[in-house]
Amino acid sequence: MARRCMSLREIARKLDIPPSTVASYKDRFGDYIPFERDGNRRVYPPVALDIVREIRRASERMATTDEVERHIAAHYADILAAAEGDCQCATPDFTAFLSRVVERMSCLLRRQCEGGEGPPAQAEDVEALREEVAALRKLAGSAKGSERRIRRLREQNSRLKAEKRELEQLLLSAIGTGATRGKAPPSSFLDLPLVIRSSEGEFLGVLSRGRRRFNVRKFLTHVRRGAGGGRTVKVQWTRGEDHWRLAVQLRGSSGEGREYVMHLTETLTPMRNIVACLGAMAVDGQEVPARYMVDFFRRIRDEFA
Repeated sequence: MARRCMSLREIARKLDIPPSTVASYKDRFGDYIPFERDGNRRVYPPVALDIVREIRRASERMATTDEVERHIAAHYADILAAAEGDCQCATPDFTAFLSRVVERMSCLLRRQCEGGEGPPAQAEDVEALREEVAALRKLAGSAKGSERRIRRLREQNSRLKAEKRELEQLLLSAIGTGATRGKAPPSSFLDLPLVIRSSEGEFLGVLSRGRRRFNVRKFLTHVRRGAGGGRTVKVQWTRGEDHWRLAVQLRGSSGEGREYVMHLTETLTPMRNIVACLGAMAVDGQEVPARYMVDFFRRIRDEFA
């Protein structure tokens, strides 16, 4: 599930504190509050809510912002560990943010050491900060490892998809219609259900009267019915590398007309059905967007359902 990022105003509403207070925390402790870019504005991952909540609690108990910062630095790794389920560690933005936090905490350590050891409580703070810096460095290394694993998984996924396409083509060659040669598709191809693939990857077809699948042959019959009354219809098939190209030329009595070009590909669906899938369509040389192809199918459905 994707993370839902928030604005500062949403964080303020969830914590029931004024937005101006959250904005002041962002200005003073921004090095500890992770964010992402959404266009020109900043949005904040769920872990930012926990960090702002801890800043609020510390601000109510402590007198100065330096004390609040030392407290947040000392407990930062614990906050991140508690929010690890949000998976922000797997993003490059978060890895870069962790590097900035580590640098910020290192500067805080140097300032503490340059001012002398101080009272025992301050020395304990310094030691706690050293431990937190070490924990954060380890967490940053783990985040980089996660990025590498994600890249490897994406590469493996791409290879598996390519192998799946090759296997499907082999299966079609073994059990398909044999529509590989000739100037027109064989009868077995014309009898395949005519479908279109939606943007969600679903195969959409048309049921004609009698609850039978609307196939390529019925579509051609429907097209040829447009002839008559001075109008002519010319149908031409051309075999492509992996599809059939169907060109339909419509001409009126005065000579004006249009040309429709459709690419039909013999396809194996996830349900292991062989269909003729309309993969592309052009009108007078202009490619038709996918959403209009779906509307085209809906008009066929309305006429034949």
